[in-house]
Amino acid sequence: YEPTWAIGTGNACSPEKAKQMQILIRRILTQLYSRQTAEKIRILYGGSVTEKNAAEYSLDGLLIGNASLDGEKFIKICHAVNQTN
Repeated sequence: YEPTWAIGTGNACSPEKAKQMQILIRRILTQLYSRQTAEKIRILYGGSVTEKNAAEYSLDGLLIGNASLDGEKFIKICHAVNQTN
């Protein structure tokens, strides 16, 4: 999930809003397919993920865009997420 208004802006949606969207997406997947199938699908967040906000998202994973182009930033994000698990 990535809100269109966050693409390329450096602005991220709140972790709470991302979680709400994950729940909504999973509900729609359940209606379209089945609960079993919906639970197998990983829902990622990808809107302006940084080392400062990465640990706040409690989804199935993160899609790291611009920050993945800088090795040091990417490692900082990995460390931030790892500390919360």
